Amino acid sequence: MRVVIWQWLNPTFIKGRKGNLKLGDIYDCPYVDSSEKVGEKMIKEWEKELKKQKEGKNPSLVRATIRTFGPYYCLNGIYTLIEECFIHVLQPIFLGYLIEHFSRMRTLTNDYLYGYTAAVCLLAAMFVFTHHKYFFGAQRIGMRVRIACCTLVYRKALKLSQYALSRTTVGQMVNLLSNDVNRFDQSVVYLPYLIAGPIQTAIIIAVLWHHIDFASLAGVSVLLLYIPFQGLMGKLFSKLRMKTAALTDERIRLMNEIIGGMRVIKMYGWEFPFANLVDSIRRKEVSKIRRTSILRGLNLAVFFISSKLILLVAFVVFVLGVKGDLTPEKVFVCMALFNNLRLSMTLFFPYAIAQGAESIISLKRIQKFLLLEEQQETSHLDVSNLRPKLSQCGIWMQKVIASWDKEGDSTLRNVTLTVKPGELLAVVGPVGCGKTSLLMSILGELPIVSGEVKVRGKVAYASQEPWVFGGSVKQNVIFGSAPDDNKYKTVLNVCALDKDIELFPYGDQTPVGERGVSLSGGQKARVNLARAMYFDADIFLLDDPLSAVDSAVSKHLFEKCINGYLKDKVRILATHQIQFLKGASQILVLKEGKCLALGTYDQLTESGVDLGSMMEDYENERRQRLCSMNSTASNISLPDELGDGTTAVPLYESTLSLSSSVS
Repeated sequence: MRVVIWQWLNPTFIKGRKGNLKLGDIYDCPYVDSSEKVGEKMIKEWEKELKKQKEGKNPSLVRATIRTFGPYYCLNGIYTLIEECFIHVLQPIFLGYLIEHFSRMRTLTNDYLYGYTAAVCLLAAMFVFTHHKYFFGAQRIGMRVRIACCTLVYRKALKLSQYALSRTTVGQMVNLLSNDVNRFDQSVVYLPYLIAGPIQTAIIIAVLWHHIDFASLAGVSVLLLYIPFQGLMGKLFSKLRMKTAALTDERIRLMNEIIGGMRVIKMYGWEFPFANLVDSIRRKEVSKIRRTSILRGLNLAVFFISSKLILLVAFVVFVLGVKGDLTPEKVFVCMALFNNLRLSMTLFFPYAIAQGAESIISLKRIQKFLLLEEQQETSHLDVSNLRPKLSQCGIWMQKVIASWDKEGDSTLRNVTLTVKPGELLAVVGPVGCGKTSLLMSILGELPIVSGEVKVRGKVAYASQEPWVFGGSVKQNVIFGSAPDDNKYKTVLNVCALDKDIELFPYGDQTPVGERGVSLSGGQKARVNLARAMYFDADIFLLDDPLSAVDSAVSKHLFEKCINGYLKDKVRILATHQIQFLKGASQILVLKEGKCLALGTYDQLTESGVDLGSMMEDYENERRQRLCSMNSTASNISLPDELGDGTTAVPLYESTLSLSSSVS
């Protein structure tokens, strides 16, 4: 009974009346509504659909959703059937009997009067119970569908391959999680009217036939003419929804590109062209939204007109065709029944069609994302889950061929190497030769076509693009690892961060990131490197960490950090700094993904490999690309390198390089 009359909410209301509610006063989320429980159910059903895909059948997220939540929804939909097909039909009939009595057209005994009155009151009470019980249950199921789809999207985002990431954007994922999934909260409320509406129509026609004969068919025929119109409206809503969603994705993708290349846009004075481009897409998007709003307005207009038109046609046919007499009882019963039928068939039924169509479109958009290529576990990559002794750690690659795209050219071609503890492998070569791809293949991010990669030990990785998150400098370095003051101070020293931290307003507690102090490119690179150094790893993969700092700091990082603090570890360093190659145990020269040479500095020199001229050719190639843009960017002055370990020149060079790809 407490659940039926919502009495379980009373303690919360009493607390709210006495004072402001706090987070601890709110009920905990029931386990059946938790993302863990709901997500697991949805994942199981979706995995069944993926198995069908392997059998040559098309997977369907719609089917998976129906199997997961359909039984609960059908049980909850019984409340709608009771309300529309029982309560809304009997109430006008009993009220008609009472009106017939009080208009002195029929005399009823007191027993009947009390019985009809009690029935009307009981039906009103049942309506309150069924109506709110249904809406609460429907919104709860809609919430579960939304949570389940969010769980699928989140888990899929973590498994996407690099090739799949190139085919989607963060903006599209955000759009799925912010717009598409929110439609389920609204659409599930009206879907039962797709079944309840026709059943109620058949029952009401039978009752109306009893009161006004075949004139009831005239009124219902006007109503039924509205259904094809609604079917057409549903198709239009679906088409407009698809076009609007596509334009929204395009606008978000463009905005992400603009924000990412903001420096280039400002430097070249491209603000107005890009603003016009965004404005053009937004105008198209607003145009589709405006059409949708016009269609919704047309729907409402027909809805309000239909009530008067139905009654007019029915009563005209009854008086002129049936030659019947209009009594207060007939008028009231017919008006009430036609009004209930109108609400169901001209408002809720078409709204269910429109919302259902949009929900299916949203599910198909989510399904398209879920079917993107995942990062596959491959037999070519052997990663030991057990952490061996340092002497047993290492990296072994044997005739590895790897590719980002199955249908494209190979990124790595026949690469063979071995790196043991205490060894430093320096990987050099021009831009696009495959240095980063080599590290990605070791991490398991790059799909391996053939060959074998064996990795033994715990791996730490410093990416080529340094990053920081919103938090203090110390939090960015420790990154969730166990605090160790001695180790922390040592890492700051070898990464040349101690002097920078002394200049920060709050030392290592200074917030950085979007809402904190802005770090230079060199500072970000060293924080990025320090994060990898602090991690308790056996293998360190360093992707060009020396390019964003000046020569003095890069020498300090190489001697004190890479060849000092990590001297006993397994190290692979991708770099363009040829002055440090003598300190490497091995040097791997790559070009177009192929291994041109592998050996020590002396071995490569003796074999005729001129590393100096090779890297000089790379520098000349890079300078030529920059000079080709000087005519446009001649007014941009590049600042000199700073002595604090940061350099603005590489930053602007990378920015200008980005502009060439944009243009």
